[in-house]
Amino acid sequence: MQPGNRLFIYLLGLLCTAQACTPIKLNVPDKFSANATQMHVKGLNGWMIKQQISFGKYQSSIVKRGWNTTTSRTDRNTQVTVEDRLLRLYGVNRQNLTSNQKDKFQYTLENGNKAIEIFAIEKKISEQTVANYNLPILGSSSTVKNYQYTFSAVLLPLKGGKEAPWQMILTNVFDAKKDTARRIFDLPYVEENGFATNGTDSVTIYPVRVKEMTLKNGKQGKLPVQMLSGYELRMDGGVVAIIDNLDRNIWIYNDIDEDTQLLLAAMASALMLRRVHDEVE
Repeated sequence: MQPGNRLFIYLLGLLCTAQACTPIKLNVPDKFSANATQMHVKGLNGWMIKQQISFGKYQSSIVKRGWNTTTSRTDRNTQVTVEDRLLRLYGVNRQNLTSNQKDKFQYTLENGNKAIEIFAIEKKISEQTVANYNLPILGSSSTVKNYQYTFSAVLLPLKGGKEAPWQMILTNVFDAKKDTARRIFDLPYVEENGFATNGTDSVTIYPVRVKEMTLKNGKQGKLPVQMLSGYELRMDGGVVAIIDNLDRNIWIYNDIDEDTQLLLAAMASALMLRRVHDEVE
């Protein structure tokens, strides 16, 4: 985790304690919520063996998961800089570490009449510089140099649903050389892209971040930085679904056909079932 992020979490805890704030919430626009159905997702917490989720009229099969694996290797320094030599004089040794994390899962989501089968894979590759200190009290620290996160899924309609399979992909790419964050509460620059398509129709995935919280007296307070709170799913430029990761809710627009609602529910549930962290730590 980056030092700035650790400090932010610590300060946020102090701020909430001092101001007696309620949990941070994603703000769903009134115009959308008045024409959409809110569904709380059950089954995301607790025992993950034989995990099943449900929300509204939607029910999943048992979520079959592979191993969530992480492998790391220390990269050999091909060139020792003057800075490295100076740090070693003070008992600080730096090394580059590359880690690979993978996870996969599959399940079926149905609404009582039709179903969609989902096959999903997550991958994250990150490179970081680790500084080890000779003094045990200091331990070590790390700085992320770059990372690439990819979530991809295939959604296959069953039981007479829309026949064409859908492919969904969500990517986050961070490169410290391109990062514009300079102040302690600046968010790192991350290239984010998300979409799904069956070759004819498409859905765009937009991240949603919040910067406000509700205080005990009902007034609104502001956070130092924006926090990722969920996603919007859009078709033809309009919002058709909202995924609220904070309260574990899914909102789906009412004025669309049943097949499309099932498709959006499948996409939203797949995004909520991910286990690999997809932001700079």
